Amino acid sequence: MIVSDLPLLALRQAKREQFVTRRSARSPEVPHRDRRQQAAIVLAQIDAVTQQIAEVRHERPDTETSAIVTAVGPGLGDPMVSRKLVSSSSGSELLVSDDGRVTFRVTDNLGGLRKKVLAYAAEDTAKGNPRFRDPIARIDEVTLASIADLSLGEIRNDVPDDDLVWVEIWTRGGARLSSEEQRSIDAAVMAFASLTENRAAAVPVFRGPERDVHVLQASGAALKALPALLPDAAEVHLAPTVFPIVLAEAQDAAGELAEVDPPPEGAIVVAVHDSGIDSTHPYISPILVGAGSVVPGVLGSADTDGHGTQMAGVVAYSALADGISGGILHADAWLVAMRLLETAADAGGDPERGVLWAERTAESVDVAESLSGDRPVVHNISIGADIPAVGKTDRTSWSVAADVLAWNGGRGRLLVVASGNADTMTDPADYPYVNLGPPHLQQPGQAWNVLTVGGYTALETLTAEDAAMGYPTPLAAAGQLSPHRALPE
Repeated sequence: MIVSDLPLLALRQAKREQFVTRRSARSPEVPHRDRRQQAAIVLAQIDAVTQQIAEVRHERPDTETSAIVTAVGPGLGDPMVSRKLVSSSSGSELLVSDDGRVTFRVTDNLGGLRKKVLAYAAEDTAKGNPRFRDPIARIDEVTLASIADLSLGEIRNDVPDDDLVWVEIWTRGGARLSSEEQRSIDAAVMAFASLTENRAAAVPVFRGPERDVHVLQASGAALKALPALLPDAAEVHLAPTVFPIVLAEAQDAAGELAEVDPPPEGAIVVAVHDSGIDSTHPYISPILVGAGSVVPGVLGSADTDGHGTQMAGVVAYSALADGISGGILHADAWLVAMRLLETAADAGGDPERGVLWAERTAESVDVAESLSGDRPVVHNISIGADIPAVGKTDRTSWSVAADVLAWNGGRGRLLVVASGNADTMTDPADYPYVNLGPPHLQQPGQAWNVLTVGGYTALETLTAEDAAMGYPTPLAAAGQLSPHRALPE
């Protein structure tokens, strides 16, 4: 049976509210500048950037006519300002913006920006202010973009030339991109990948709603040259290293098997996207309706790690420990086992290598639903990765894919995602702050459309046996965030 009336899922009727913006309608104050002097400085910087672009094109005639440029100055990252600086009518496209920094693509050798600077120097508005004063007076520097600009600091500009780094390259994409443009960009990414020796033969691509995401291994030297060599790039991010979300498991100390009471025939299916499931497990096999793998080169869903099997037990049995001790387990749902996570034990598998988790998760969801028949499906993802971005809730390709999957073209799909692991506590005074700090929320749990779940505790008292084992006094009351504390030695 499906468990109902869960205390942590108390729902109430939604109420309509008038939208109220949280931000001020005013942009940050514009610096006071001598307009002619400021215009001369910015024009000289534009000339220097234009010369750099010309040199790159001379060395590599196959390079596209566009270029990626960064402007730095007070308030430039404000959306109301960046709209005026980077207008689509000038052939520019805003890529990323940060505090006081805007990175954008130009296709006109900065001709549109040059016209604005000239107008700022010589023309006035009807109110007597310099034209384009708001964006131009803020500019301190205009340069060719760096890899640190495109990655928002995830990749340093001084990355050693010989370092090999798995990265996600986000390029122009989405429905507005023609198939010819798509092929051209894919070819440009492959050409960039070929600059690094011992690269993978293929570059997997996730076609997102606005960007296409390519995952590849690149040398530090190639990454530093990427803004000039691959102007179709919009962002570059470190490819995530994915790991299982750890959970304590119930054990059958007596070694006696409990009887399994399967769920009703029409009950939901929970697809466990993880390291696979041990299909021979006596508590799994009676309720397993299908199994598959999306790990390249791995056909079966055998669980060589054990994590997926643990998750399956938690998913299928809401009273696992009580059921084992009582001799009968009442299953809440059917299971589909999906092998999403590879291990070093797999043929060609290496969990450290770059994987396009957005693409792989979408494929796993599709396969799981094909195995579930007509039953409704809930998708469980209990693996995750750190978010390397400065903003620890920034979207990533994986969270974008999770949002698209959950939206499901407006039809809806339930993805239940683990929020991540908290560091082990050694000082009880760290609770509950350790749950809120590093390593922070882990991707794809920051996706907006998924149900992100963290751990809570229902254990607030110690038995005599617990005390004899040396377990510490409980830190949390029932229903609070689950603490994770190291045992005293």
